[in-house]
Amino acid sequence: MLNVAYFVLWELPKPHFPAKADKTERLLRFYVHMYNNGESSLSMSQKGIIHTMAVEDAVNTISTADYGLHCLVVYPNLVMLREFYSRYIQKQIEERNEFIQIAPFYETEDSVRRVLSGGSISLDVERLEGKEKALAIVDSLKKYFAADGEYTRFDLEVDKRMVDNAKTVGKSGYSGLGDVGAFHYEGRTHGLVEYELSLPTHYDAEIKRVCLYHQQDFNQLAAEQKKRLAEHHGLAIRIVPHKQK
Repeated sequence: MLNVAYFVLWELPKPHFPAKADKTERLLRFYVHMYNNGESSLSMSQKGIIHTMAVEDAVNTISTADYGLHCLVVYPNLVMLREFYSRYIQKQIEERNEFIQIAPFYETEDSVRRVLSGGSISLDVERLEGKEKALAIVDSLKKYFAADGEYTRFDLEVDKRMVDNAKTVGKSGYSGLGDVGAFHYEGRTHGLVEYELSLPTHYDAEIKRVCLYHQQDFNQLAAEQKKRLAEHHGLAIRIVPHKQK
């Protein structure tokens, strides 16, 4: 049994965690999020706010939505998240001519590159990040937190510059996917809610912002916090493997 566990952990891409987390903590937490479905703790009233969708439906819903969308996506595990972001990024780049930024937390930037360049997606990540200027992959801890440990305050001008930069290179708009797991890791749950509520419910620009929550992280929020977040976002989705009635 020990040999099997060691093999599985050794085979997985190295997780992202700051140096202050020891090696055992990094491996175990990554392994749990890789496969744990994170049992939902949504109340009945909240289920009416957070829509349950199969991955392909969630991708199409967000993709075809008008610009300005601020969306919350709750995912059960890393396998499902990878399916979601790989499909979405491919669609937005190939069909919508967008610039995409993705900020992962429970995997490294290089892990995201391997996911996007492998399997049925097979994107030329090096070209998209370089010559095409269609893709940026950034560590979410660096995106959301400064070197002193304080989270970065929302600045609408930053998003507007992202749109301007995208249009400068001939793109139609900008999609930003960010995993907020960094807030939970830093013990800044209240800061997360404050940050989210500081963002517009709807952007007056060619932006789609997708906030990614692992189900276990979402479960750590109080019921009122979940409700406020779901209501504040223009769209809230919980993704599942297949269509559910």
